[in-house]
Amino acid sequence: MTHHNKPNIKSAALSRAQLPRLLEKLDTLLPYSIPLVRRIQFHLDHPISKSARIYIAVADTEANSNNNESGSNESGNWLNEWLLETPTAPESGSPWLAAHIDLMSYGQTQGWVFGSWEHPSIYDPHKHSVYKALMNQLFSYIYTVLVPEMSTEPPEDWLLLKRTGKRLTQPFSRSKVLFGTLSDKVWEYFDESARSRIDPSYYKYIFTPENKVTQPDDDSFPLPEGYRFGEMQPHDLQVVLDRTDIPRTLHTLSQYVSVSLFHGNDERPIGWGFLGKDASISSLHTEPEHRGKGLAVCLSKELLKRQGSAFAGQQSWGHADVSKENAPSRRVMEKLGGVPMWMVMWCEIDLEIACGSDR
Repeated sequence: MTHHNKPNIKSAALSRAQLPRLLEKLDTLLPYSIPLVRRIQFHLDHPISKSARIYIAVADTEANSNNNESGSNESGNWLNEWLLETPTAPESGSPWLAAHIDLMSYGQTQGWVFGSWEHPSIYDPHKHSVYKALMNQLFSYIYTVLVPEMSTEPPEDWLLLKRTGKRLTQPFSRSKVLFGTLSDKVWEYFDESARSRIDPSYYKYIFTPENKVTQPDDDSFPLPEGYRFGEMQPHDLQVVLDRTDIPRTLHTLSQYVSVSLFHGNDERPIGWGFLGKDASISSLHTEPEHRGKGLAVCLSKELLKRQGSAFAGQQSWGHADVSKENAPSRRVMEKLGGVPMWMVMWCEIDLEIACGSDR
């Protein structure tokens, strides 16, 4: 029997053919949706693993819905109708969320989620129960549908991360899922008792389309004389991995857009930077003897330029997640016109605890 005030949730995993329509919806909510927008674009432009899913959940505000309250993936006609809706304003329509999930990447970021209520014009403090129900529906889908498809034994990539001393929660559990770049309007619905890892306090820096540094033809912040950009080679990528405890594999890093920086005729890079799977500026580095010359600004500018080229014809939003404690990187972002618009965190949730049952 359904309690009268319990929200009815419709949900479904999307096909590849449905993703352009979802992107159109997400585009209307930029910049708040930018991590998921870029992650889905990466999904469309690269080979994907068999475990990757793009999922939506929508709160049904119709009083007499005939849809299954449990959010069955038997989507019927409602999904295409919802995708085709063109609300006249972002605040119109029912609350919803969308997520990209790939459980194969254990130890690395496995989930990106965006809730429509992250947009300030949509957020309603009186709808907490609806937002929580949407998040719980996502967790239930992952736990009951996706997790059982995964092996109970740790994959080789996870074991490699463990051997090389990267940040991991142990022991391995296929029910632990790491979500990245979560805004506070989303991660508040991650049950505290189920949080197995938290990496908080990052500023989300946003570069607007009006910012000239996001344009491919902008020539500001040129490299000092004697320096040049180049491409990262496989052996260079291994050096990058060896310098950090961030849990990434060589395969993951090789998929990223990258820029390396060289000095003179030396073929060893003295600096580098990447765009992650969500196109955020990541892992900026310059060797100590070359610091103080504005090279980090040049690297970041080049990455934004390459992002603009990759998404030609689309709004040239850029973004970066920078630790609150990393004052030098924050100065770099601000010199380029980046604005810290909200805080984000990484959170690994143990769905066996969050969903309240053993499996």
